[in-house]
Amino acid sequence: MSKLLGGRIREEDCVKKGYLIDGYPRTRTQSSLCAMAGMKPTALIYVDMKDDQIIEKLCGRRFDPQTQTFYHTKGIGYPALPDDAEIKARLVTRSDDNEERVKEVIERYKIPTEDLLEAWKDIVIRVDGSKDAEAVVAEIKEKLDAL
Repeated sequence: MSKLLGGRIREEDCVKKGYLIDGYPRTRTQSSLCAMAGMKPTALIYVDMKDDQIIEKLCGRRFDPQTQTFYHTKGIGYPALPDDAEIKARLVTRSDDNEERVKEVIERYKIPTEDLLEAWKDIVIRVDGSKDAEAVVAEIKEKLDAL
């Protein structure tokens, strides 16, 4: 764990209110570093999705660089494409939002993620990521509130 992160989570607001770390730890090694630093999370939230759902969600994303807004060709996880022709004309697809690249990323993270989930199985909260974003957030809040 970096000195920056280790120091930050010991600050008064984090100690009193808690904190959320997105995407860390991702591996057993990183979780061991956290444990050595005296940091064990209360919960590890795992947003669970099937590979084909991840591919469909990421490959359908479109980004509006002017407003910094994501849309989706089928409205999966993001708002559906707008009807406004001007907005549609400026939408771009990220270079890594293609099926080949997404499959590579899924495979690269699969084994370390499974290892991490096993290492911290006593605190894992699984959330169904195939739902729309509001439902995913609601499920996370409900499960955290139950702790």
